[in-house]
Amino acid sequence: MLKPLVLLCTLCVVVYVSAQDNLILFIGDGMGYNHIEMSRLVEMGDTEGVLSFEDLEYSTTIGTNALSLLFTDSAAAATCISSGQKVARGRLNVSRLFHKHYETLLEYLTDTEEGRDYLTGVIAKTTLYHATPAGFMAHSTSRGHSEEIAACIIADQPDLLMGGGGTHLSSLLDSAAQYATDRSHLRDLTSDLPVVGLFAEDDMKKVVHRDPDSDETEPTLTEMVVAAVGVLEAASAEQARPYVLVVEASFPDKGSHSNDADIAITEVIELHEAVREVLSLIDLSETLLVVTADHECGALEFDTDLARDTLADASLTSLETLAGTDYDAVTLQRTERIALLDDAYSWGSTHHTYRPVMLAASGPGADGINDLDGRLLHHKGTSLLLHRVADPGYQASKNFGYIGG
Repeated sequence: MLKPLVLLCTLCVVVYVSAQDNLILFIGDGMGYNHIEMSRLVEMGDTEGVLSFEDLEYSTTIGTNALSLLFTDSAAAATCISSGQKVARGRLNVSRLFHKHYETLLEYLTDTEEGRDYLTGVIAKTTLYHATPAGFMAHSTSRGHSEEIAACIIADQPDLLMGGGGTHLSSLLDSAAQYATDRSHLRDLTSDLPVVGLFAEDDMKKVVHRDPDSDETEPTLTEMVVAAVGVLEAASAEQARPYVLVVEASFPDKGSHSNDADIAITEVIELHEAVREVLSLIDLSETLLVVTADHECGALEFDTDLARDTLADASLTSLETLAGTDYDAVTLQRTERIALLDDAYSWGSTHHTYRPVMLAASGPGADGINDLDGRLLHHKGTSLLLHRVADPGYQASKNFGYIGG
């Protein structure tokens, strides 16, 4: 967004300067278009409703291939979204030749010498040193170097971290201004930074694995995101600094690798819930909200017409009736709907595919999606959109790889 700065002198000149807006990025790991289609039908039944992120103002279709290969992985995809550079699969912001380090999105947005001084936050339900969140915080020749990646995170700690990974990140709790290890702690968080929330030694629980018969200590993705936005909004107002928050919905990918629709679809729906809540909390005149996926996983096929007919013939309890009163009852209803749709979907793979994914956005600069074409209809274009929240003149790198994009 451009704001006028009027200079009073003999000749009055109006100069336009860039306002650095807030940025919230959601990444649905492994979430393809058919995952979204099936999740919508499970959540909305046979109505014409849409998921929250389908209703954003601008959208397009994005390619995902890695350097010289059609199939990417989460490390290479996160690197491209974060740095705008294509790398080989498994690498995190490090080139294959000469091991050149690429500047991550968070490094770019905190380069104070260039006038960028963003507050930063990262959330994931997987370990925070796993491939996708690590793509915004670390440099490594291999996504498998967990201790090395964790050391990068500790050395250059974001202002807010929430997720799993206590095994290698527990030392951050000692230096945090505020920390949370239980969902009950989230309601007490203030604007004091840094904030560290570590809720599992390894990955956090998937939606369908939350225990309905116990007092669950792990927060949901929505609970973490709502708490984080509250902290960052307050800190941003106090410090007069914009913020960036990167959120991964980690487990649509895990469910798709195992061809488990209960996991894959309920995790996409959890992303929908998180985005819906954030939209109720932020001002889209000063915050760019972006939703995408790193890649598709599972080659999911889905027959929408058969699914609609099946759900129309079934006697379904309204999720709206249950929502907000019984989290576990809603989850059960969703898995029952997925079971009803057994004949309407199938899996073609247990691996990543080269299918395109969604890129959608609302807020300042979101219309930049309309300018993406040709080779920028790839996550290099996603990266361009993100970087331009702080600098509308930012240009994409010329590292386009060898294949299609």
